[in-house]
Amino acid sequence: MESHHRPSHKTGLPPGSLVHIGSVPEHETRISVIDYTTEAVAETVIASVNELLPYRDSDTVTWVMVEGLADISVIEDIGDMFGIHHLVLEDILNTHQRPKFEEFEDYLFIVLKALLSEGNEFAVSHEQVSILVLEKVVFTCAMYPTTSSALSSPSSYTVTSLPVCWTSTFPVSATA
Repeated sequence: MESHHRPSHKTGLPPGSLVHIGSVPEHETRISVIDYTTEAVAETVIASVNELLPYRDSDTVTWVMVEGLADISVIEDIGDMFGIHHLVLEDILNTHQRPKFEEFEDYLFIVLKALLSEGNEFAVSHEQVSILVLEKVVFTCAMYPTTSSALSSPSSYTVTSLPVCWTSTFPVSATA
């Protein structure tokens, strides 16, 4: 019986090697940031992972969306900057992961499958979404960019209250 599976690009590499597994979309990697305080929300698209440094030690709650996983260095740089284990980074880039939840000392790691509609047709596809929940920063990493243009230009606006982002062994919340 002939196998239809090709050898993985990871064959022979040590665990934690950062190699994208799965189909690599032709989309550029895009990093969007939504930064929350009790009074305002600021949205922006950044060009470099280095622009995340001010958010790492900030008192705000920050949601970072990485859309498009073609640029492996983005995931590696985020891991280095925020102390994410290389096996977790490897799982983010392996888009054939099963849904799972892992709790680490300083963060939570969640892998989900998101259902996507296929335009105006009656069809559904799926993609992997990886979520890292740190004390004040949440990362979502997905293969494809969202179709929303909400973050196409920086904006700021006021909100009256913010929902609880997460509750676990360490509090990660934004309260009004």
